[in-house]
Amino acid sequence: MLLQNNENFLYRLKQAWLFGRYFTYRDLPVGFWEKDDRVSWSRYLKTDHGKKMSEIITAAVVESAINATTSSVDNQFRCGIAFGVRFLATKLESLEFSQATADSGKPESQEKELLKNSYTTLLKGKIWVQKLLTREI
Repeated sequence: MLLQNNENFLYRLKQAWLFGRYFTYRDLPVGFWEKDDRVSWSRYLKTDHGKKMSEIITAAVVESAINATTSSVDNQFRCGIAFGVRFLATKLESLEFSQATADSGKPESQEKELLKNSYTTLLKGKIWVQKLLTREI
């Protein structure tokens, strides 16, 4: 038992070391995402192309979640992918609500509208999953 734990520990240590060699941590500098960036991103998301991209991202989140729950092979791996896809989608949506929003002096009604839009995106994903599960798609 002790030998098996040591082998497991050494394996995990090796994996962590290899991960650190190929994926270096990059911290974004202070002021990297400013108010101008947030405004441009928000405007882009309101265009036809931005709406399409938002739909693609929502579909990717739902698809990765479905793959994670329905697959019998590499279940933990697929759950990790689903978590990563969902995290990235959330991160992209949160760029609209960055620190620049707090400094912008926007009226509260506009901030509520932005929150409503992100909730709508999540709701569309839930409806899409329900349709998929009931074979309406």
